[in-house]
Amino acid sequence: MLRSISAGGEQATQATKLLFDRHRLPLFRFCIRTGLTEADAQDAVQETFVKIYLNAARFRGAAKASTWMYSIARNQCLSMLRKKSPELQFDDEQWAGIDQKLVDSVQSHDCHTQEDLLACVEAGYAAFAKSHPAQAQAIELAYISDWSQADLATYLNRSVQATKAFLHRSRVRLAGHLNHCKELLRQHP
Repeated sequence: MLRSISAGGEQATQATKLLFDRHRLPLFRFCIRTGLTEADAQDAVQETFVKIYLNAARFRGAAKASTWMYSIARNQCLSMLRKKSPELQFDDEQWAGIDQKLVDSVQSHDCHTQEDLLACVEAGYAAFAKSHPAQAQAIELAYISDWSQADLATYLNRSVQATKAFLHRSRVRLAGHLNHCKELLRQHP
């Protein structure tokens, strides 16, 4: 598809539309998880596709096309995050406070339903993703988007072995954010 885009003309327009339709929502969710607002994430996705269109001929094929596109999106998101005003950014101590508030709010409820378990896991994951966005992205790409470890290693600019270790550390850290959900998990296997 990237070859069609780099060829130009009507074929490029159709290929770009198809690529956009197929990858717009996953890239949007990816950008949201980096910490961008919905509006900024939409802008980042648009900029990502402009860059894909303009640079399609540069795609070398060393990794999957989706890996290349996510790298462009990641760089766009990071660039936008760097440009955000300082008052919108939190340091580690502030995120830890937010994490604790989320945990406290979940633990203060008498949870007896599967919906409560889901809410607990979502709140725990949200806290994890906010405090450790790179690890959350790696987990999502590996386990939700089903990326191979080789593709993830290319994306992260790490060796496969280092990527395996990073994923392990990420899972351990995520488990720490979900510890308060264990009792609910016992109630709802």
